[in-house]
Amino acid sequence: MVLMISDAAAVAYDVQENECFLAAMAEQIPRNHVSLTSKKNNLHVLGGLFADEEDKENPLQCYHYQLNSLTSQWIALPPMPSPRCLFALGEFENLIFAVAGKDLQSDESHDTVLCYDTEKMKWTETKKLPLKIHGHCVVSENGLVYCIGGKTDDNKTTNKMFAYNHKKSEWKEVASMKTPRSMFGAVIHNGKIIVAGGVNEDGLTGACEAYDFGTNKWSPFTEFPQERSSVNLVSSGGSLYAVGGFALVENENKECAPSEVIDIWQYEEDKKQWTGMIKEMRYAAGASCVSMRLNAARMPKL
Repeated sequence: MVLMISDAAAVAYDVQENECFLAAMAEQIPRNHVSLTSKKNNLHVLGGLFADEEDKENPLQCYHYQLNSLTSQWIALPPMPSPRCLFALGEFENLIFAVAGKDLQSDESHDTVLCYDTEKMKWTETKKLPLKIHGHCVVSENGLVYCIGGKTDDNKTTNKMFAYNHKKSEWKEVASMKTPRSMFGAVIHNGKIIVAGGVNEDGLTGACEAYDFGTNKWSPFTEFPQERSSVNLVSSGGSLYAVGGFALVENENKECAPSEVIDIWQYEEDKKQWTGMIKEMRYAAGASCVSMRLNAARMPKL
């Protein structure tokens, strides 16, 4: 299912049945957060600002929750020691990596990578990224964590991609995207990395690309029908979906301003085209989106 997590609720959308289900209420989930469903089907949500008066060394931290899908409750996990936004999450075995991002206190970009051990329930710092960036994407595949694109503090978007090998504790630069971008969507779909949309020096883009792990090459992928940033790409049940984001919309004064869109598109493999499915999915507003295996029979229908 496609799970949309906002600061109000986590709502699962069953595409085949065209039904929405309430996975959990989410009042405690911060508005600006990052979410990841692990290979073991565990949902982690990180973000916001948490003040711990008792921790003299790191008084400010990021909230960290895991969804218990059986009870529809959020489990509070050890918060992330270095509070940041516009970071991205990856995983390897029982570890979750919070990569780079913008510091919530200094407003500067990080190159630090924080590592959460889901078994020891502890945060540590691991090998730094070669770049200080925010607004990038991270995906995990074949035991590696890939950090793609993003923006540096001098406001330049990058097309670079780095692969992290945790066993060797090293980041290695691999093939760069054709289009530099930040605030875009990225997902592993059918064994490739797909990236869509984003923003760069030329403004919003609808350009999409696909990365082949075998050849270490990027190739063009069907362009998204609208230039937009912060689009959520989700691969679920063998299909690729694009949910929401921000596009330039004309307002009453005939001015174009970035505005949130809450639609859902599906990529049709046979026709190689994006097709609009739902014009307004209200649960997509302000939401992060992941694919997650959930039992519809256990959830209230909306």
